Amino acid sequence: MNLRRLDELRSPPVVGRRYLVPAVLHGMIVNIYGVWPVLLPAHADHEIGQPLRHYHVDPRFVSAMFWRWLEDLKTYTVPDGNGSVRECVAKSPYELLRHIVIEAKTVATLMPMKCEREGLQSLDGFGMLAKLWQIYGGRRCAVDKRSGGWICPHKGVSLSSVKPSECGLLTCPGHGLVISAHTGVVLSLADHDHCARTIDGID
Repeated sequence: MNLRRLDELRSPPVVGRRYLVPAVLHGMIVNIYGVWPVLLPAHADHEIGQPLRHYHVDPRFVSAMFWRWLEDLKTYTVPDGNGSVRECVAKSPYELLRHIVIEAKTVATLMPMKCEREGLQSLDGFGMLAKLWQIYGGRRCAVDKRSGGWICPHKGVSLSSVKPSECGLLTCPGHGLVISAHTGVVLSLADHDHCARTIDGID
């Protein structure tokens, strides 16, 4: 059976099905080694004092074994932007994966992996999102030639396998920019707040 490449999907992956997913071996910055599914491309986050080229983990394809380890982990450390680190209390595996990065020592290769869970959560947790909205708000995304979906203009993350929200918005799993699934335009902070208020029944 031929497996579909994740970067060729035009809709979110189905839980329980196997796909060819970008992954790296033994690349963890923390001392947990194995096969880790990653979001492409590798990048550095100079905005938050992270010059190291790295990947973020794709939580949809993290194995059940590693997910249980993440659930049991109580604390983690993150850079504070001043060359030191601070300790945080872990509330969920998703929160942990916002801060766990994989050093890009090797090129990610496609590996068969099972989709274990739905959904991607934004990996922004360093207060950089407001700055990104100022820079990218109103900009239109490029089209992914492989899948036909949108590509986030910030770090080039493909959004083709990201599930839109109920009001037709895509949240980039890289650092949280919000993009119209219909037009490919990055929302401004005001547009995003209006959508959130509409969903909550405020407007």
